[in-house]
Amino acid sequence: MEWVLVLITLTFHGHPEVQEVGRYSSMIECFQVREKLALDVGGDPATGHFPKGMQAVCIPHDNKYNK
Repeated sequence: MEWVLVLITLTFHGHPEVQEVGRYSSMIECFQVREKLALDVGGDPATGHFPKGMQAVCIPHDNKYNK
């Protein structure tokens, strides 16, 4: 199994834009990168929250077909 980190951003008009940030072999690694990403895009250092209109999710993916 792999974990895919996806960044979701709402445009000025509220339309979602989705970007794959990376693929990771463990949930922990994915969440560590997600926490850093929150700060890199201007999130709140005190809480680790993403700015309004942005969010990132780690999604588990069965990559048995990618081998």
